[in-house]
Amino acid sequence: MSALPNRPRVAVVTDSTSGLSGAQLPGLDAVRIVPLLVQRGEQDFHENVDITGAEVLSALQSGEVLTTSRPAPDEFAAVYQELAAAGYEAAVSLHLSAKLSGTYDAAATAAKTAPIPVEVVDSKTAGMILGFGANAAVEACQAGAELVSAENAGSAAAATARHMAKTATEVMERGRVLFYVDTLDFLHRGGRIGSISALLGTALAVKPLLTVADGHIELSEKVRTRRRALERLVARTLTSGKAILDDVPAVDIAVQHLGAPRAGEEALRQITAGLGSGVRHRVLTDAGAVVGAHVGPGVVAAIVAPVGCE
Repeated sequence: MSALPNRPRVAVVTDSTSGLSGAQLPGLDAVRIVPLLVQRGEQDFHENVDITGAEVLSALQSGEVLTTSRPAPDEFAAVYQELAAAGYEAAVSLHLSAKLSGTYDAAATAAKTAPIPVEVVDSKTAGMILGFGANAAVEACQAGAELVSAENAGSAAAATARHMAKTATEVMERGRVLFYVDTLDFLHRGGRIGSISALLGTALAVKPLLTVADGHIELSEKVRTRRRALERLVARTLTSGKAILDDVPAVDIAVQHLGAPRAGEEALRQITAGLGSGVRHRVLTDAGAVVGAHVGPGVVAAIVAPVGCE
């Protein structure tokens, strides 16, 4: 979130579904991550603070029913207040799809009374593609984002925040997310897909590949076996990555999983090999506690995002 000399200080805020906690990307140590909640019985646990993806995996495998909830607007308000007190002049706040969670709405509510301008962005997606969007916003700030004049667009800090938000949005829109789940039961239980898709997945023993389109989780492809699903996950991610590389110099790739480390490692290896020198950052991490609670054990997700969007 640092700025070049004489550049406005603009912060980047995101939420814990972004995957950044385990990503170890350069320059992201100062990004503020607001945790979502996992509810186990009567207790609430903050993601990556007092519950991990591994703990959620164990709970699901033991048959526990977990639910999740958004942060309260007050939590975002406190973060925006802290940033202002630390000398930041504006912020970009990037969040999980508003069609999947109330997190964006909570951030937008808090932004209305924040002491600094806050550009709140509905990513219309989920997982590490949100993290890559946050990374793009950081890089836009560090590079000294092009400013429009104060006469036309308000303060330099607010103009920089708008530019950062635009850059992040383009990365998230042009990036691709594809994921495999062992069963649609967890997504159906959480209301993230319709009943017809859930019945197709169970009654026909389909191994589904899913994507996030316009903020919704949608069925992308149906195959009969886990092995075939993972093969298609890799092949289609390679196709997406190569198409993106026709327009930009490099891509970032990530594989997220819950309880499937070998499958995740192999998918990342194959995608990296297939895209070769076009890969900048490569990330292998778990799906996280909140996303994991909704997709269930065995999920493997592949994400490819453009580098160098303007």
